[in-house]
Amino acid sequence: MNSRSRPHAQSVVSRCADAAPGRAAFTIRLSALLAAAAALALAASACGAPGEETGGGNVAGSMDGPDVMLSPVTEEVYTVGALDGEEWETFGRVSSVAFDSKGNLHVLDEGANHVVVVDREGALLRTVGKAGGGPGELQSPIVLVILSDDRLAVFDFGMPGAFDVFGPDGVFVESVTIDMTAGMFPSSTLLPLPDDRLLAVESMRLRIAGSGALSGDVDAQSEVPEDRRPVDVFFLDGTPPQTVYHAWDLPPTEVSDAETMESDGGATIAMRMAQLQAFQPGLHAGVLSDGRFALADSVGHRVKLVTMEGTVDAVLE
Repeated sequence: MNSRSRPHAQSVVSRCADAAPGRAAFTIRLSALLAAAAALALAASACGAPGEETGGGNVAGSMDGPDVMLSPVTEEVYTVGALDGEEWETFGRVSSVAFDSKGNLHVLDEGANHVVVVDREGALLRTVGKAGGGPGELQSPIVLVILSDDRLAVFDFGMPGAFDVFGPDGVFVESVTIDMTAGMFPSSTLLPLPDDRLLAVESMRLRIAGSGALSGDVDAQSEVPEDRRPVDVFFLDGTPPQTVYHAWDLPPTEVSDAETMESDGGATIAMRMAQLQAFQPGLHAGVLSDGRFALADSVGHRVKLVTMEGTVDAVLE
């Protein structure tokens, strides 16, 4: 059976390892549900029933159980991007991708300041946005997200930071400005909630003052404990962003002196960079249909189910 006919296949996007600097090709593959089910069955048979000893004193179904390597099988459906091709497909810097309800792939090319949309066969449908500061134009796009009605929202960090919203046909609808003084901005992970609020993992934090000088007074919402990473909610109706959860993080490293820049409107932005960690546990999130979100914030193989009130409802391990 062809992979395109499997309605429950999972989509995977991977970057070609041999792409030249400045150019990128993205391969879209569909992994069959049956292959995933077989892998899970293999894992279950290898690990045994919960509470059953598997040898050496290890107990299956616990943190001390053995690791089982899974090898899902994928089939290539189409390839997007070329080292030498049309202007739209010679990607500069791809920062975000997402599928709509029709299976069309949206690729945010940060280097070209536009979104490339291709259909289920990998053929170009349209490009959305272009470089500039006018309506529907992008200055410094960071991340995109597909809303429940297939509208496209792109967060543009250009002054002022805003969500540029486009219709399913790519036509510009509106721009929702972010309050710069709140000091909270989405970064690379933005997930749509069922009501079209937007869940942001590890949002950027900036200290901003409107008087041309640095300020130590920052909204309490933007303050994050040094050993935590923020999970925030952003709105498309102008409501200020809200922090809903503080995920675990490693102890902080030394922070560099502040580097500042001033916008045309007189606001001063201070940026402080922490030293890179030799090892940084990933922060991974997914939205559930009931409005909760799943979060993995450590190397402990635990997945937290968190409510929008910030309560950990359950832990899967």
